Amino acid sequence: MSLENRKPTSKTSSIVVEEDQLDSVHIEDSYQKTWKSNIWTNLDYSKEHRTILNKLDFCVLVSAMLSTFAKYIDKSNLSSAYVSGMKEAIGVEGNELSYANTGYSIASIISGFVGGILMVTLNTRWYILTIESLWTLVTFCFVLIKTPTQMIVLRTFIGLLEGSHFAVLMFLVGGYYLKIEVARRCNLINAFTAIGPMCAYALQSRASALLDKVNGYAGWQWCFLLDGIISTGVLIFQFFFQVDKLESLTPNWFWSQEEIDYLRSRLPAKNKDENSRQINKITLVDLKKFLLTWKVYPIWLYSILNNFVQEPAAAIPFYFKGWNAIKPGSYTTPQINNLTIPLYAVQLLTSIVSGWLSDVVFKGDRWQVMAIGISWSTVVYFYLGTHKIFEAHRATILFFMYNSGVAQGVAGQFWAQAQDSFESDSKLRSFVTGGINPASGVCGAIVGPLLYPSSKLPEVYTGYLVSGGAGIAYVLLSVLFGLYLYLEKKKTIEITNTC
Repeated sequence: MSLENRKPTSKTSSIVVEEDQLDSVHIEDSYQKTWKSNIWTNLDYSKEHRTILNKLDFCVLVSAMLSTFAKYIDKSNLSSAYVSGMKEAIGVEGNELSYANTGYSIASIISGFVGGILMVTLNTRWYILTIESLWTLVTFCFVLIKTPTQMIVLRTFIGLLEGSHFAVLMFLVGGYYLKIEVARRCNLINAFTAIGPMCAYALQSRASALLDKVNGYAGWQWCFLLDGIISTGVLIFQFFFQVDKLESLTPNWFWSQEEIDYLRSRLPAKNKDENSRQINKITLVDLKKFLLTWKVYPIWLYSILNNFVQEPAAAIPFYFKGWNAIKPGSYTTPQINNLTIPLYAVQLLTSIVSGWLSDVVFKGDRWQVMAIGISWSTVVYFYLGTHKIFEAHRATILFFMYNSGVAQGVAGQFWAQAQDSFESDSKLRSFVTGGINPASGVCGAIVGPLLYPSSKLPEVYTGYLVSGGAGIAYVLLSVLFGLYLYLEKKKTIEITNTC
């Protein structure tokens, strides 16, 4: 069957409405749903269309995963370097690490909102390549830092560059995929927010053991150098394969016009009015409309609450370092880095499982996974907040501290929800998506220094209890907003079936 002759069948449409209850999903007649869709939806398309979708995954999904991997190695390098000799090497004596992370958060707030506009009005491909090139350059600069002030300045500049990065990747996913395809991809990308730190700590461990003092560089400096090299490799890949947003994608050496037409035709109609079709222009009228759209705010509130519930994960390396203050020699630098890795393994597993549960078991609904995951996180934080960290049974404390990775593991769900809720208007979707990290950043700029100061980690019992309280609010928001979306969808299905 040619791409031009593809037409939806009434039978397939009925399946979508009556069985899957997905009101905004287009499935063409080349798609025959079997058990294979529970693994990956591409497997149930015709060979011709499956090839196009696999190419799409290569350019959007693989590129995003590699890019996120590089970013989160970089993002975690500061913490891993801090406990691996950098603190002593540059003379950190107080809460300078917290100040650096606050600077990162404030810069992310600024760049995130601006990026929410730029990611849709500019060429998305070149926007991604530009910010990644600049942050790679800054990463190399970390090798040469000598003072805490330099650390704070560079970290702040990294925040300015990375503030909208994850958002633009999610924006691309929302613009290219159907609702039943989004969560798995968002959560696979989110999984690399765990894989990156895992590799960062592993790299730091090996660098401290094998490269310390080689060519005059400490192990922590080598880790920044290796991170820059990895980021450069990702940039080379993206230079050839990174795509622009679908509305602006044009034929090139990798994509034909026929393939682009197919990718556009398989999605629900979007940008229906004249203003929303002016994709490269966001006006003050648009911004007013966006700010008055109430469904924007639950998405941003998810991000704010997520910042509270992910903060306890930062305590892990400080826990092991703290034992060295109590009993010198308890853990070596490589051991501290290696023993931090299971935290991110928990986050990785949660990310993958939650994506499949959302798309397959809950048929595109996101709130159930968030409610389940954050309910467990709440239990974890109340336990940590009510037990003396260094007096409780070590294995039990480590079990709960490692499980603080669950909260970040389910974060891909609210990114997916943003793409679902605003799929019909690309400009509004970019604004909402771009605002997710700034919303978190506002919280992080306050929560980090006040509740999780680096000089007191991991004994931040008030912080753990506040995170537990935020977890309760997170679960309530998930249930209430999920109930609203369920009733809204049910009403839409009834209207559709009546027509």
